[in-house]
Amino acid sequence: MIDKAIYPELHYPRITDLDLQMAALIYPILVELAPSGKTITYKGVVEAVRERHPDIPEVKRLHHRHIGRRLGTIWQFTAKQGCPHIGTLVTTQNTGECGTGVTEFLDPVAEREKVKAFDWSTVNVGFDTHIKKAKVIQKTQEKKLKKRSYDEAKEMFFDFWTRVKNDFPVPSTKMAEFRNELILAVQEGHAPATVLANKLLELINSGDVKKEPTEGFVYIGEYRNVKTGEPLFDQVKIGYTTKTLEERATALSGGVVGPLKFVITHAWRFQPGYAYAAEQHLHGRFDDYRQMGEFFSGMDGLIEEWAIEVLGNLGVTSELVLIDGEYV
Repeated sequence: MIDKAIYPELHYPRITDLDLQMAALIYPILVELAPSGKTITYKGVVEAVRERHPDIPEVKRLHHRHIGRRLGTIWQFTAKQGCPHIGTLVTTQNTGECGTGVTEFLDPVAEREKVKAFDWSTVNVGFDTHIKKAKVIQKTQEKKLKKRSYDEAKEMFFDFWTRVKNDFPVPSTKMAEFRNELILAVQEGHAPATVLANKLLELINSGDVKKEPTEGFVYIGEYRNVKTGEPLFDQVKIGYTTKTLEERATALSGGVVGPLKFVITHAWRFQPGYAYAAEQHLHGRFDDYRQMGEFFSGMDGLIEEWAIEVLGNLGVTSELVLIDGEYV
C-alpha cells in the first residue's frame, strides 16, 4: 500500500485508453534508465518512444506536453505496488527538474535515489489488463442525461441562442419553426449546443440550408507567451473558421506582434457547410468543461485527443490537418 504520509495528495486527471497505451510504451524506457539514476527530458521520452515504435499511429502524434499525463498514469498503477515515483526520472528541458505536479509534493532528488535502489523486476504493471478494465469502466460511467423542467430548459436554450444566433448559419425566423422541439431536447438533458448542432446537420443533409461556398476548419488553440512558448492559461479555445488557419490565428492574436500570441494546435478540414455544426457539437460535448464562451479547460492535453475521437464518430467527413501545431 502507498504511504499517504510520504505521498500526500498526488493525483491525476481521469485516465483514457490512449493514456494507458502510451504509458505501456514509456514504462520500459524508464525501468531501463532507473538503475543508473540518470534523468531524461520530456522530449527525450517522446524521441525514445518514436525510435522504438515508429509504426504505431498514436506514437506519431505523441507530444512532450502529453508526457506528464502518461507519467501520472504509470504512477497510479505502480504506486499500488509500493513503488517510488519512477516519473521523477523525467525532467523539463528548461529547469532540469520535474514539473510542479511532482515538485509540489515530493523531493524529486530523494525520490530518484529510491527509484535507483528499487528492484523494478518485481513489479507487474499489466497495462493490457488495465486497458480492458478501463474500457468497461468507461461504459458503465458514461454520463446519464439529467432531465430539466420545461422552464429551465427554455431559459437555458434562449440564453445560449442569444449568444450564437448572429453567427448561426440559419435565420432566426427559420429556427423558430423548431423552437419547441429544441427546447424539449434540452429538457431531456442535452446541452443547447448539442441540440443546435444536431438540428443544423439535419437541415444541411436534407438540403434545407444552403452550404457555405468554401470548406471550413474546426480548430483548437491557446494563448502562449511569445518569449517562452508556454501556455498562459490552462484553457483552450474551440472555434471554426472559413478563412485560413494562419489568418484566424493572426486575428486572435490581435493582428499585431505582442507579448502573447494565439497558437492553433489542432485543426480539422470539413466540406463546405459542416464546420460550424462540428464546432457546436464539440461545444455541447465538452459543456461541463466550459470556462467562458468558447474557452474550455485544456485538461492537460486531454481535450484535443478527446476531440479527435468525438469528431471521428460524428458521421461527417473531416480531415485532421494539424496536430500539436504541425501540419499532417
